[in-house]
Amino acid sequence: MFTVGVIGSATSVHKVISLAQNLKLKVRFIALPYKNFQETAQIIQAHDHEVDFWFPTGQLPYAIAKEYLQTDDYLIPIQNNEASLYKAFLEAAHHSKLFLQQLSIDELSKQAVDDALMQLNLASSHIYLKIYDTATTAAELVAFHKQLWDEGKTCGAITSFEAVYTELQQLAIPVYWYSISHSEILHACKVLEEKIKTSFFKDTQIGICIITIEEIEADISQIRPYTQQYLTLQIKEILINLSEHIDGFLTEQGEHRYIIFSTRGAIEKNFSLVRQKIQELKLLANKHIITGIGYGETALAAEMNAATANQHSRQHEQHELFIIQEDGTMIEHFGHSRELMYTNKLLDTPSLEALKEANISMRTYNRIQALLLKLGTEHFTTLDLTNHLNMENRNARRIVTNLSKAGLIEYVGESTHHVKGRPRKVYRFVPHK
Repeated sequence: MFTVGVIGSATSVHKVISLAQNLKLKVRFIALPYKNFQETAQIIQAHDHEVDFWFPTGQLPYAIAKEYLQTDDYLIPIQNNEASLYKAFLEAAHHSKLFLQQLSIDELSKQAVDDALMQLNLASSHIYLKIYDTATTAAELVAFHKQLWDEGKTCGAITSFEAVYTELQQLAIPVYWYSISHSEILHACKVLEEKIKTSFFKDTQIGICIITIEEIEADISQIRPYTQQYLTLQIKEILINLSEHIDGFLTEQGEHRYIIFSTRGAIEKNFSLVRQKIQELKLLANKHIITGIGYGETALAAEMNAATANQHSRQHEQHELFIIQEDGTMIEHFGHSRELMYTNKLLDTPSLEALKEANISMRTYNRIQALLLKLGTEHFTTLDLTNHLNMENRNARRIVTNLSKAGLIEYVGESTHHVKGRPRKVYRFVPHK
């Protein structure tokens, strides 16, 4: 049975668990309330070992949790939408007899309030808005609402935080809580159910990590035998520690080539530790660490994917860690803002002959396509390839030149968004039939 940690104010946590339990989901909920949303990271740090999924009950705890975990794979966001804001508006109208007149509101973005007012066909001239972020404190929000009330500029307040709501109530200021609605909780529960199914599928997959320490033999032959043995033992100690944390089994395949058999779920949940241990190996051996991870429904499929990923890591200029999933999808910079996912197969390309003429590999072609998809554009410059794909500038220029000569991309103009120097040429892929 999966365990779900619900983080939020005490009232929100109780509301979420009470409603979710009525759905008969096959999960165990743990109530983890905070007094201040900024406690989210500490709560996750203290309980992450016992939780499979996290259920933050607001936008800020979700943002903090995502930043701390470096992934949202195990996060189920319950996002406030217009329904919650309309509910607060109606409560204010019912109790104060004033509908959206002289109100102060704290919100994560101005757009949410503007959209709600636009749909209600109402002006916002008497609305005072406070935009908050992860550094904002409850005391700041209380002071914002109280000052406007004391100056006679507002007839009430709407807040997203229970602590602010409670404090304003004690100050006898009419206040209404912009809290999550039942529909938002039910939607999040459906997302949770789907993630549980996906996670179960992932957890049943084999995950294999192949780690090779490049060119270590040449240097080892020139150092004392005891030093060589100590170094080998230190390397194995790091890898055994990693295996223990991801419930894996470590084997040695030739000198300085290691394989860890585990599961996809265990590897992905501890991926930050995987990166940390690889960095420790780099510092210890002072050599390139070639790392590939493969997933598959069988050990053979996973090992073949891991070996292919390992080979891509070897060919990469900075020996970045590569992952190949069971469907052949390749991932670079997993869990980072620069993460790229693309297929290792030839998809949506004119022909193998055209790529051969351009002297461009399938992988390079698909990486560029994946980058454009991620950036949400069809246009690119050589600088885009340099910055986002970690290429040297001369390689980016060569690739663009070769693609142009082969007729795979076309020049469409010049970019005016430059700091200095000449405008940069902008290209796009030529649509093919």
